[in-house]
Amino acid sequence: MPHLYVIESGSVKLIRTSEHGKELIVGLAKRGDCIGSMAQTEPCGCFAQALEDSVLFLIPRQVLRRLASSNPSFALDLLELKERQSVAAQAHAARLAFDTVPRRLAQLLLGITDQRYGTLNYPVNQTDIANLIGSSRETVCSILSRLRRKGLLSIVKGRIRVLEREALAQLR
Repeated sequence: MPHLYVIESGSVKLIRTSEHGKELIVGLAKRGDCIGSMAQTEPCGCFAQALEDSVLFLIPRQVLRRLASSNPSFALDLLELKERQSVAAQAHAARLAFDTVPRRLAQLLLGITDQRYGTLNYPVNQTDIANLIGSSRETVCSILSRLRRKGLLSIVKGRIRVLEREALAQLR
């Protein structure tokens, strides 16, 4: 049965698995984000996995329907949230189809790092990063090493930090 989950604390990755067992991370979600679907009538093939200790609240479909019926403002907010998620998913699919792997990596890093400090907002490893951009861990490791040598980022004890956002944004 479809439900909506609200992330109270922590973060999760949203994963879709191919029939051969290969994983593609289709999204990341953190505190305050909602995941799940109200309209789902059959399994979508996606699942969520915690990246760290996380607390999620389950809101059953019936409760959401009651809230939406009695509060049109809530219903519109929920529709807008789901539309933003749909647009983000379409943009992710377009990046996978049209961008080079280095560009996909650069755009991902820019999207998931704190703009002020350059640190990652999610506790992801190189395998997670590869699964987010539709690549292999080895390719990601090679590109990260190249970007580190160019001074665009630092990697200390496996922790990535973006040093040059503008230069990374220009990567093709």
